[in-house]
Amino acid sequence: MPVSFPPIIQQHLPAASLDVLSFLNFHYPSFAPSETWKWQVKNFVSNLAPTIEDEAKATQLALPPKTVLADLVQLINTQGGHSIICAHLEDHLEMWRYPLWLVQFWAEVSRQQSIQEKWQQAVTNLENMLKAKGQYGEYRKVKTMLSRLPWTGTLRNASTHISMNQLAIYFTTDWLSDDHELAMLDVLMEDLSRAGCSNEYLLKNTAFSLLLKSAFGHQSEYHSSPAFEWLRRRGEDLASGPKKFLVTIVNKENIHWTAVVLDFESEDILYGDSYNNPMPTNL
Repeated sequence: MPVSFPPIIQQHLPAASLDVLSFLNFHYPSFAPSETWKWQVKNFVSNLAPTIEDEAKATQLALPPKTVLADLVQLINTQGGHSIICAHLEDHLEMWRYPLWLVQFWAEVSRQQSIQEKWQQAVTNLENMLKAKGQYGEYRKVKTMLSRLPWTGTLRNASTHISMNQLAIYFTTDWLSDDHELAMLDVLMEDLSRAGCSNEYLLKNTAFSLLLKSAFGHQSEYHSSPAFEWLRRRGEDLASGPKKFLVTIVNKENIHWTAVVLDFESEDILYGDSYNNPMPTNL
């Protein structure tokens, strides 16, 4: 059965309300050098009771190398034990045994450090880009935003719930998931609402083009099939109702996101591709 660390140990980790900039300055215990590793994972686990209960001392210990830690967590969760021996430390003694929760604390530190590294890389990349372009005003805006944004938690939008630490991807060239695209559509809808013109726009998620493609492939069934009733009603809204624009995001060959806007007043199709590629004929 998985072991969790006591709630009081949470005080040795950053608070959930901590902003991103402060989180980047939070100091975690370091990892022990992997080249010093010469023990088997089983040497960490003892069936004897702990001899050291000092939580402050335990939480300042260096962590085992990441690969060793992953195996240790699995061993503890499957086979259990009564205490931990810090076999990865050169000056360790077998008589120094720590509570079993120390392994889960190490695992949580490792997880949070990975998040911290991603945020640090993302912020550095964005700052370098803005400074290189001389966009110092935007740079200051970013710093202000990061000083207000919590490093963890969930961003709840109308279309999706996305982890706060996943927002770091927006600052990089990494692949964006469906949730990232949906979050951007929600931001666009909020902007349109503030501008007082949201009723003119029909914003649809990343699955909309797939439904449209299915309807195009079953044209003989489109006007009668219940499967396409929702799509037919959206079409009626655009053809004769208050909606004037259809806005959606299309995944191109599962490797690239593109934007599509159908302007029903001017009868234009607007296609946005960051690579400046033309719109595929099958789209």
